[in-house]
Amino acid sequence: MRACYPKSTIIAGYSEPSAVFLIRGDIVLAQGSDVPRFLAERPGSLAVVDLSEASRLTESLRAGAEPPVEVACVTGNNLFTGRGNTLLRIYAKAPLSTDPACAPPARYRCPVPSAAVR
Repeated sequence: MRACYPKSTIIAGYSEPSAVFLIRGDIVLAQGSDVPRFLAERPGSLAVVDLSEASRLTESLRAGAEPPVEVACVTGNNLFTGRGNTLLRIYAKAPLSTDPACAPPARYRCPVPSAAVR
């Protein structure tokens, strides 16, 4: 997905150092409430939002921020904290690329859309 979204990435609620190494590039660690402004100011960027920050993202949208588009979801176990089934939702600013190579594989499609962007 890096080729489709080459700009910086904001990560809200997931501050494991491994994320910085895996994503590479310019990374900003922030809160969910920062996501809409970040994406609006940086087209071509991605936002990775941990479930723990979803409510802050939702509150910023209720306050009038432009909703991002949900691109993908990733679930897994956080081996460092012992938290099972960590859910990360990945967002971008519309319009999304129509290039088929930019569509996430089926295993990363969100099973249920985020309440934040409905």
